[in-house]
Amino acid sequence: MMSYIKLFFNFIKYLIIKNPIKLSLVIISIITFNYAGTFKGGYDYYDVVSEGTHGNIHIYVVQTKSTDIGYEIITSDKKENIKNGQIAVWNYNDLNVLFYVLFSISLIIVIIATIIGISNDDDDVSWETENCYQRAITTLIYCELENDTYHYMIMGRLIQKRSDQIRFTSNFAGEFRIYNISDIYRLPKFSTKTQKRNNILNKLGIN
Repeated sequence: MMSYIKLFFNFIKYLIIKNPIKLSLVIISIITFNYAGTFKGGYDYYDVVSEGTHGNIHIYVVQTKSTDIGYEIITSDKKENIKNGQIAVWNYNDLNVLFYVLFSISLIIVIIATIIGISNDDDDVSWETENCYQRAITTLIYCELENDTYHYMIMGRLIQKRSDQIRFTSNFAGEFRIYNISDIYRLPKFSTKTQKRNNILNKLGIN
């Protein structure tokens, strides 16, 4: 069970290492989606200069808050309540719009990159999942030297016996053509003499 847990967390670790930009975009999309629409708007109050109707549309000429333009027109499909010569106009918080835009952009980029990677069989463009999974499997591979022979093993199964040690590779899983859990289960169960001795000592409570 611990091997599976180690495999899972190492796979996640290598995904993060290999895809910092895409994962950042995923995090941005999650955060912006959760907060978009939560920023409260507010009322702006305008002094009404005159009012009228055009069909079912109510038209209000109000004094603008800008110093450049003296008046502006506000329309409504219902009659607004004028109090103390002013009408209240609800303003949607622009932060909500910004967060929705950021969510959409980040999500679209991630989806497009993933689709391109899958359709073109290009792991570099998508998530490099195969490479990350192999590197995670590599962390489970260990080597023991016994009788001048190097025993490469994984999860209690023998991968290969060698008279020399493998060097200069960071992808033992690829070197041994182990690409998934099924490949591991096809390997024969194996323990070195040292491992067998340690297991017996552990059962006896000596080790």
